[in-house]
Amino acid sequence: MKRHIVFATTAHAINTLKSFQEWRERIELIVPPSLVNKPELKGINFHTPSEKPAEEFGDTTTVLLDDDVTLIDSQLLDFFAQTKTRFVPLNQWVVEMLENPSVLIAPESVRLDICTRCQLNCVYCYMRHDKRETTGTGHVTPLQFEAFLERNPYVRHVEISNSGEPFLHPQMHKIIEIAYKHNVHLTCYNGANFNHVTNKTLEALVDYKFVHINVALDGARQETYSIYRRKGNFNKVVANIKKLNEIKKRKNSDYPKLYWQFIVMSHNYDDVPLAEKMAKELGMTISFRDTWDPNEKRRLEKMLSERRAKHGEEQDPSSKIIEDRKNTFNFWCRELLLHPQINWDGRLLGCCQVYRSDWGVNVFDVGLTEALNSEVYRKTLLALLKAEPLPYSQTPCAACEVRPKTPEEAKNIMARHVLHYGTDA
Repeated sequence: MKRHIVFATTAHAINTLKSFQEWRERIELIVPPSLVNKPELKGINFHTPSEKPAEEFGDTTTVLLDDDVTLIDSQLLDFFAQTKTRFVPLNQWVVEMLENPSVLIAPESVRLDICTRCQLNCVYCYMRHDKRETTGTGHVTPLQFEAFLERNPYVRHVEISNSGEPFLHPQMHKIIEIAYKHNVHLTCYNGANFNHVTNKTLEALVDYKFVHINVALDGARQETYSIYRRKGNFNKVVANIKKLNEIKKRKNSDYPKLYWQFIVMSHNYDDVPLAEKMAKELGMTISFRDTWDPNEKRRLEKMLSERRAKHGEEQDPSSKIIEDRKNTFNFWCRELLLHPQINWDGRLLGCCQVYRSDWGVNVFDVGLTEALNSEVYRKTLLALLKAEPLPYSQTPCAACEVRPKTPEEAKNIMARHVLHYGTDA
């Protein structure tokens, strides 16, 4: 079996590499010293350039995974000068892997919607507007979750949130414990409203090192918070955060890491300074982002424009919190490879934006590897990366408005995505 030596100069390149079974079987990884302590390398055998003399390469294929060779440090440049390194952008490398049927998609990270129930009635929630469509209302049972991890042992990370409130799961504490037992990291990056969380779950979050929770708090007072998060109780959310912090302190744990996600709108804009102060007091990192609602975004922009006209830019520095979203959303397509979305009942959705259809296959029934390596799935992903017409009209991607239409847009799929909204305090 042919051996490949791969140079990865960014953490994103490493995560992309880990989405294929190939790297576990016949890829030797070399990284610059700047990446040595990155969590992406945990459990992976790798070398730095100084540990791998150029004369050892022989006739092996050498590939550099990166879109920007200017990021390469001088040590690597000297090393490449002695080798026959083929410079390959990430998109091209992924295309080459997908065109080889012997290389299987087998990502370490998945998005499994643990629970699609929700007690709130948020104004712009697609689950409310679209009557939950095909996602339905339900939750993954502990037995299903454990069976999924046992059947797919290469999965090392599960994002549990998307179309519901994960902490409404009636046995969330068991889900967290099962993941810990299987050495799988759990995150809630997409967000939780955190209005309801049991004491058992709070303890489990700390005991079993749940990694990260984004708490959706769009305001710093009940009066403003509840305008968008209808039926939500701001004070209850804060009380739950304080309970969790007390448990973390008692057990001397840094986990879970807590983040305050604040969607800035016209009605809560003036709460920003207070939210920043409260986040610091609660030991949370706060980030701001703009709303999905185009009407609300226009209202906010109009309000800020009027304030700048009246008071001047220098009198309203916090208006810079929200910037125009300059990126496209083609990076969602890469979830098909890096973090495929699975519904609570096991149906493969592909990406986090699919909720009106699915890929016609159930991961709990056939297995994740089989589902992701179906001809329809692989050829569709390949077409997206090459900006070609989709080969199958029945895929969820056929109805997607943001899939790439040009080669330039296709390049955004695997590019290192940097959010153009928000700041970290």
